[in-house]
Amino acid sequence: MAETVFAGIDIGGTKCAITIGPDPQTVVKKKIIPTNHDVPVDVFIEHLMEETEQLIALIGGDGTPSIQRIGVVCGGPLDLKRGRICSPPNLPGWDDVEIVRILESRFNVPVLLRNDADASAVAEWSFGAGVGCATMVFLTFGTG
Repeated sequence: MAETVFAGIDIGGTKCAITIGPDPQTVVKKKIIPTNHDVPVDVFIEHLMEETEQLIALIGGDGTPSIQRIGVVCGGPLDLKRGRICSPPNLPGWDDVEIVRILESRFNVPVLLRNDADASAVAEWSFGAGVGCATMVFLTFGTG
């Protein structure tokens, strides 16, 4: 396994997914966690961070790799400039959550926040069925 890994965190209304890989295009480990609306947001985010650390440790082999970057996707509304989740209708209580600052403080790496549908479209265009297309339509749906 690589000495450094990339982490992806998808925050959704019914479930969250954490992925770990040696580069942004390769997933080595993935974990799905039901979104728990019965606990405070900060408690749930702590759980997501702990699960991320556990996944990284699982792929470590002889030594635990370090995270190089973290990408976070979530349905909107988001404040991308300030790295905040701003009260999505499918995430009650997630009001002005400074997710980028929280993750950067914990992992001491750059964190990028993007809208989930936008990030999915760019990924499909860059690495999936849309590679080489001048024009592409991307459709998505979810609980939000």
